[in-house]
Amino acid sequence: MKKKLLSILVLTALLLQLVVGSAMAQNGVSGRLTVEKKTVPVGTSEVAVQVTLEENPGISNVRFIFAYPEGFTLKRIQRGDALSTLHFTPPGNLTANPVTPLWDGTEADTSNGVVVTLTFDISDQVKPGDYAVTVSYKKSDLLDGDLNDIDIELVQGGVTIVCPHTDKTEHAAVAADCTNAGNALYYTCNTCGKLLDKDGAVIEAVPVLNALGHNLTHHDAKAPTCVADGNVEYWLCSRCNKAFADENGTQALEKTGLDAKGHDYVHHDKVAASHAAAGMEEHYTCNNCDTYFDAQKNVTTREALVLDKIPHRFGDWIKTETNHKRICECGEEADAGTHTFQWIIDRAATEDATGLKHEECTVCHYAKAGVEIPKLDHTHNMNHNAAVAPTCTTDGTVEYWHCTKCGKNYADANGATA
Repeated sequence: MKKKLLSILVLTALLLQLVVGSAMAQNGVSGRLTVEKKTVPVGTSEVAVQVTLEENPGISNVRFIFAYPEGFTLKRIQRGDALSTLHFTPPGNLTANPVTPLWDGTEADTSNGVVVTLTFDISDQVKPGDYAVTVSYKKSDLLDGDLNDIDIELVQGGVTIVCPHTDKTEHAAVAADCTNAGNALYYTCNTCGKLLDKDGAVIEAVPVLNALGHNLTHHDAKAPTCVADGNVEYWLCSRCNKAFADENGTQALEKTGLDAKGHDYVHHDKVAASHAAAGMEEHYTCNNCDTYFDAQKNVTTREALVLDKIPHRFGDWIKTETNHKRICECGEEADAGTHTFQWIIDRAATEDATGLKHEECTVCHYAKAGVEIPKLDHTHNMNHNAAVAPTCTTDGTVEYWHCTKCGKNYADANGATA
């Protein structure tokens, strides 16, 4: 019977805890414990890290577990203003890692602020980097005023040891070429051994500049001429200026050029000009390129070497009644043909006198005998005069027409009646 009663009491207590815990969760009761994040320069021998409580839900008992990294030695643990109504029991052995200070009391404490300050000695062997200082607690180690388990948010922190990288060795930039990788300017910190870029930022590896590879341009083969060099087919890299026999740049060429062949001269004697044909100065030609050269082997043109034909010197026209021609001293005839006549007026005919004309060749000007041109028929040049009636004192006139050429008067405009 006693055992059954005890079981009922325990069950009732557990249910009560669940109800209270549920009510607190529904009310959003929570808190936050934050371990400070501290940054110190390399060589720092001592550092203090604060642990701060915010939004305290009401704590009556707690045992926090603080863990810290190798190379750190806990030198001092000092309580702060938070949880000030609770009894504080520091860890018995500060060199233990982790350490577990205890706060306990009979009533819940709701104060916020610094819970504890942890002061560490830092070994001179500790390198720059991030070192975590963490806080945790076990279930049933964090209780409210009714001795119920509660949870709070934990924000971890620690110490970041940084190196100023003031003592460093420079590694000059090495330009990459077509086949070899290079590197950008970088440094090695003599204090921490880290690699740094040109701006002093830490980098994980040497900043490699990849080999560029060849940038090849194809050049067709060109046969040499008498005066100009030629070349084999090749590919030229614009970066390293090397020539290759293949498009992949694997077969390097020491030489791409082919020497000029030089002229193969053929001599030609002078050919005098005549009336019938042009001549040519003494000269040379090349069997390979057909270039012309003068007698001193200076480059010239065929036109410059030509001696013009001797022009014919034709005499006066030789004329007959029907034909004409001219003859050169060499016997060559020119302009032979039949006369083409046209009339030439030597003297124009008038109404008072006959005229004169003859036929003349338009080419050689051979002229036939003159031919008389008859007088021209008279043509009146009439001026009209209107009739004028006589008066008591002046005579009058009939209507008439007067020819200004012959001086006669006519009764009509056509000059039919004088």
